[in-house]
Amino acid sequence: MGSSLLSLKTQARVFIIFAFILAFETLFLVSKLSFETSSDYGRPSSSTPNNAVPSSDPHDIGKILPDGTVTFTPEEFRAGRPEKYVNLPNVPIDPDRDEAVHILMREAVPPPAENLLHEAPTPPGANAIVGLASYPQFMDGWRKLVGSLRTNGYDGHIIVGVNPAIPEEERHYLDRMGVTYYAIEVANCTASIMYGVS
Repeated sequence: MGSSLLSLKTQARVFIIFAFILAFETLFLVSKLSFETSSDYGRPSSSTPNNAVPSSDPHDIGKILPDGTVTFTPEEFRAGRPEKYVNLPNVPIDPDRDEAVHILMREAVPPPAENLLHEAPTPPGANAIVGLASYPQFMDGWRKLVGSLRTNGYDGHIIVGVNPAIPEEERHYLDRMGVTYYAIEVANCTASIMYGVS
């Protein structure tokens, strides 16, 4: 009995020593990683002014447009300067087109031709995801699509076309998740669409 107790004490000591070694190794790796990250990305660039692009590597800055606009600066985000982070489309900004888009955005939207089954309240986000899932039953798909979007913080519109005979359980789920959905009648495609035959 005494020898087994001693072996338990010895095992406990070995375990404690192992835990200390593991903790020390973890601390060493974390400090090394922190030092490498700060030396790579956190270094202030004294050779470039604050409004200049800190890197000329095309993988770091994305595309430079003819007007000199830089479209992508991930190194600013990595360096802890999110206010200087840029992620723009790779096309020049056209003020005339932008104005036309804003005029269209202010116009009244005509009602859709499809049958609105549920209109969700206006969400806080301004983005929209639109899809079609006109299957007779699609609960697993709704959970994967809508559930993952909402769980991960997406707060924009979700608008989908659904089967006219959508099950009540699925309707309740989509209602709770703030989804606007329309009944969509599926039509059979002609041979020219399906097989490229005219």
